[in-house]
Amino acid sequence: MTSKISYIKFIREDIRHRSWLAVFSALVLFLAMPVYSAIYIDGMKGAQTVPGNTSAFITQNIRAIFPGLINGQNAMIVCYIIFLLAVLCAATGYGHIHSREKLDFYHSLPLRRMQWFSISYLSGILIFLIPYLINSFLIIAIGNMNGILNSALAVSSLIAVLGGCLVFLLIYTTCVLAMTLTGRTVTALLAGVFLIVSPLFILTTIESLEQEFFAAYYAPPGKAFFVNLSELLSPLGLSSKLLTCTGTYFPASAGSELTGITLPELLIPLAAGIIMTVLFLILSAVLYRKYPSEAAGNALAFPRSAPVLKVLACIPGAFIITDMIHAFTGMSLEKWFFPLSILTVLILTLFVEYIYRMDLRAIWRGWKSTLISIAGVAAIVSVLQFDLIGYDSYMPDEDNVARISILPDSFSNYFIYPSEYGPDSEIYLGFYVPEEDTALACSLAETGLRNAENGIEVPNTWEYSESESSDEKYMKTLFRFQLDSGRVIYRQYPLNREQLVPAVRSLLENKEFRKTIYPVFQLNRDDVYSINFSDSYQVPVELNLTDEQRSQLLDAYEQDLLAADASTLTEGTAIGSLEINIYDPFQPGTEALQNGMTADSVLGSPNLVGLSGFDLYPEYTNTLEFLENLGYTLRTEIDPEDVENLSITLSLDSVQSAKYSELFHTLPDGSASFTQYSTGEDVRTSDPEAIRLILDAIPPSRTELLDFSEDGGDSMEIEYKDGAGIGYYF
Repeated sequence: MTSKISYIKFIREDIRHRSWLAVFSALVLFLAMPVYSAIYIDGMKGAQTVPGNTSAFITQNIRAIFPGLINGQNAMIVCYIIFLLAVLCAATGYGHIHSREKLDFYHSLPLRRMQWFSISYLSGILIFLIPYLINSFLIIAIGNMNGILNSALAVSSLIAVLGGCLVFLLIYTTCVLAMTLTGRTVTALLAGVFLIVSPLFILTTIESLEQEFFAAYYAPPGKAFFVNLSELLSPLGLSSKLLTCTGTYFPASAGSELTGITLPELLIPLAAGIIMTVLFLILSAVLYRKYPSEAAGNALAFPRSAPVLKVLACIPGAFIITDMIHAFTGMSLEKWFFPLSILTVLILTLFVEYIYRMDLRAIWRGWKSTLISIAGVAAIVSVLQFDLIGYDSYMPDEDNVARISILPDSFSNYFIYPSEYGPDSEIYLGFYVPEEDTALACSLAETGLRNAENGIEVPNTWEYSESESSDEKYMKTLFRFQLDSGRVIYRQYPLNREQLVPAVRSLLENKEFRKTIYPVFQLNRDDVYSINFSDSYQVPVELNLTDEQRSQLLDAYEQDLLAADASTLTEGTAIGSLEINIYDPFQPGTEALQNGMTADSVLGSPNLVGLSGFDLYPEYTNTLEFLENLGYTLRTEIDPEDVENLSITLSLDSVQSAKYSELFHTLPDGSASFTQYSTGEDVRTSDPEAIRLILDAIPPSRTELLDFSEDGGDSMEIEYKDGAGIGYYF
């Protein structure tokens, strides 16, 4: 029986035979980790000479990126080296099984197969682990020498070391599995790439194809099922997730809103990485134990698995390649998806057969698995193109709907919320309607479904589709159904103004729903930095308010908003607006601001987020009177005397249809210049009378809760005599 001392001796001997790799590992890790980090940190400290960058601010920024220098999250060269060393350690440690002579020699020695497997596996780990740990602690020492190391950063750095080690083990074990599945180094490399990369591409391609073929499909941000799954079931996706999670600085006093990573978000990838590594290790050990000597030199170690592996590789491979071609060329999937998928799977099957046999004359011998692959691709394409699962036509029964939310596309442009930058924020999914309005929202969803079934396309974000029988515009509207079972279903449908306005107006009659969707009711007033006011001139003016006046203004606005008629909110014409600026909690310096430091001492100027959705209507008497008493008068129209010049850019459609020819004919002779382009026309004037006529004919810019106006058409730019300027589409 081999003693522990013998094991250590064999491991040392195995490392000695791969001494070049051990030296290479130590050298590249030393250059990429402590040397690179020292230079990088010194460069960041040099930024302290920039005005406004204090020592505390620079230190905070260095701490934020420091753990990522250890595991490669913020130093991509380290990430690439970890992957490269994992592949080299696996290839050199198990390369002997691809040579029949070496395999017979190794197995003739007085060691069991599992002992050889363990020796090779452990020596490969040590070749990476020893220099990686040494260089990691050298980086931590550099951090301490630069005065940035504290207890929280030390813990974060150790987590980063753990993440880097786990990523190596995961990729290394995956490559070991690829070596034990094959009999040649070339096919082992192909198998390694397939095992590491293909699960990520397969799962993300499923998401992409669903989005392309199902018109009603919606992937909510931060909640896409297959994308999240790819980060747990794919070695490449999981490695990326591990580096991101473990390369984060966790301040001792900060919550997840500052770090962006919660404890479950850290522990789940770590657990998934350990589980996947252990599973691949067990499978590799079992295959190594059964590895036949005659497999050395062949494409696969177990020929009977060849047809199964061929089908499992070629069917998803055909869709991945076809989707990539679609992404690069913009081809029509409706027309080309079927023939291109069939052609791709045919080429892949023939290529795989050639790899198996290395004989062009024998590539047709695997015709059965080739036919199965082609049939599988044809079946999946049919399901997608003809919606055989009824995805687009599905509508939950109203009796089974516990709650439903609605989000017209214009809401996303009209409202900006304090929580907008959270990936799982409600604003991306819509807000649930009151229980008594569930039937109304379900009925609206059914109307959208009928529109889609009648050939109305679901438009892209911030775009509009039109009916073939009319010029009526349709807006994308997202519905989220939460069923009694707890299942959540997302669907998006096209709806026009006549369908949306009455329904939204009815929903806004409910004051609680009004409080839910308007950001003023979600605002933490302690976070407010400033309030801007603008009228028809559209030039924001910062209001000079005390804390008490600011609170009184927001109180008046809330009172007016709740008292306003619902028709005012959906169809009224705003005569001005407020913009609330709050501290951005996801930018550096916010923590110091919250600890009582002034914005100027931290950043020079604070990082702010501007919230929108605070329109002012003539009915908002409390707000308007409050502003009037403070000396801020709201102007309802632009005085031509205040305008220095203006220019209009017309689209080609407007020029060809002579849409504004009557207006231009009324302008004084020679008062405006006209410049023709292939894409449209520019009209520019500084004549007071021409300016007056144009301002009378073209209304000022305004936003609507249900805005069906489409950007990208005609636009106007106005330059005022005080130097300010605005531009907008009309």
